[in-house]
Amino acid sequence: MLSKAELKQILAALGRKPNKNLGQVFISSRGVVERIAEEAVFWQKNCAVFELGGGLGNLTEALARNAEWVFSVEIDEKFAQNTQKRLAALKNVTIVCADGIERGRIKPSLIQTFLNGMMERGIRTAVFCSNMPYCISGAVLMSLPILPPPFVRATIMTQREVYERITASYGSKNYGLLSLILQRYFKVVKVLDVSRENFYPKPEVDSTIIGLKRNEVTADVSEYERELKIIEKIFSMRRKTLRQVLLKKFNLEDSQLSDIMKAVSGENLRAEQLPPDVIWMLVGVLKKLCV
Repeated sequence: MLSKAELKQILAALGRKPNKNLGQVFISSRGVVERIAEEAVFWQKNCAVFELGGGLGNLTEALARNAEWVFSVEIDEKFAQNTQKRLAALKNVTIVCADGIERGRIKPSLIQTFLNGMMERGIRTAVFCSNMPYCISGAVLMSLPILPPPFVRATIMTQREVYERITASYGSKNYGLLSLILQRYFKVVKVLDVSRENFYPKPEVDSTIIGLKRNEVTADVSEYERELKIIEKIFSMRRKTLRQVLLKKFNLEDSQLSDIMKAVSGENLRAEQLPPDVIWMLVGVLKKLCV
């Protein structure tokens, strides 16, 4: 485990300063690192871990103590090389230097490489783990429901405000796309609130570690992106009533709009006032009407 002083020393030796545009902040607390690793691996023995944003390897090293295999992706070549050298004695760690995001989602080719590695090692269960760079949090979170079946859990560190949006209930200002999607496909649990003091350099916000366990609802990969776009449109005019949003954003006939409003039973309600089951009913209807 690298201390804050050691992190600074390595960064100086590599001629690197943390890149704010890439969201590069490093966990400097052993307790926080151990808690993430425990949550990721404790519940799922004999698993493989796909880690996104390995940084300088503090979390990678902790994960490797209990996982069968850790596949760690890091975009910064010097960071990846340093971690590869520092953790060379750990034979169950693979460091990959690559951009883990492609077209707003976790890169499919990396997922496939990871799955191939699992097959070669005879590992059947996968978990996703990330001290998530804040700049890619949306891409990562929206990718989780469509990760292939070997993935059963995810453990991530994210901004406190993002956690609040994920767990928001209808009727609140934070209720929207993140809460609808992640609560539909996962059981979401807060693991630990983490102060900004536990990072180097110190970010401007506090963070939260969350655990996500797949539930019985499975995302239809072929329809998933379309569903996201519909929900985004529904919540795109938060100050307007649902009727106004449907008129503005969807090309509906009068009879279709009338039928929807009867089913929703809320002529003057806004999208944020509708419970998840009503929103998902609405998504199903709009998918059929808006070909």
